[in-house]
Amino acid sequence: MGYSGAVATNAGLALLGGGAVATGGLGMAGGTYVIAAAGAALGGALGASITNAYVKDDKSFEIEKFREGVGTPVILTRGFLNESSADWRAAMAFVDRCYPDAPVYKLYWGSKELTALAAPAVTGTGAKYAVKNAVRIAARASKAAAGKLNPVAPVMIAADLAKNPWHTAKVRADRTGVALAGILARTEIPSYHLVGHSLGARVMITAAETLATQQGSPRIDTIHVLGAAIGRKGDWRKLNDAVSNKVHNYYSSNDQVLGYAYKFAQGGSVAAGHAGFRTSYPNIVDHDVSDIVNGHSEYFSKVHPA
Repeated sequence: MGYSGAVATNAGLALLGGGAVATGGLGMAGGTYVIAAAGAALGGALGASITNAYVKDDKSFEIEKFREGVGTPVILTRGFLNESSADWRAAMAFVDRCYPDAPVYKLYWGSKELTALAAPAVTGTGAKYAVKNAVRIAARASKAAAGKLNPVAPVMIAADLAKNPWHTAKVRADRTGVALAGILARTEIPSYHLVGHSLGARVMITAAETLATQQGSPRIDTIHVLGAAIGRKGDWRKLNDAVSNKVHNYYSSNDQVLGYAYKFAQGGSVAAGHAGFRTSYPNIVDHDVSDIVNGHSEYFSKVHPA
């Protein structure tokens, strides 16, 4: 963009959502706008600035090569209920069932936001408490927005969203997806497999959609998303077009985190990881694993890939 240093970083973050995640930055983040804007810039200086800005903003962001291998590389990431665990055995076992000989990379991201979001769940207080503040904040934001003559309503909404761990984690996931796309667009590897769970599935979907906006970017061969924390309604044409093979979506109606917590935090939206995408696009395939998956953290250990 012709900028350098802190100016370039701030400009890149602005395009990724109007400010730091922790301060409730909204802007384009989370929507098709950020995907189109960032995707169109992936190969140039603007795309580099966006990616670099994000990597500086998220101190936990790291891509670690887990093992050597042959064939199309796999990039693997996880979601909020297992982010703090150093044990990747279940996730790796799933990858081994898909691609036993492939090189594998682990993607780390959003440690601060994911840990804050997972805290109520891992302490045993359950999904209801995990979204208690999210529901309260959504209600307050709606009420503030309804008062059209209230000049401080936007400030109230932004301030409350900044305190909402679900909002910050979701925005972080969207930004991570765009940043990952920016990195992949600069590699010489022709294609990748992407595997993600929970909000990590959201990361991989956003990355694929972002890459699909630019011709000549690396192709995504196959995507496996498990318990995807992303709304099932939408125009999934970019996701369909992003893959040369298939997008496999493994969902469970027994997943209470998505069935209850996600739905309430998202104002009634149904997650693709709870009910499937249910789209007619041929490259997106739903797999109902409700008979074997009874909880949000069980996918990697119990699902056998298609």
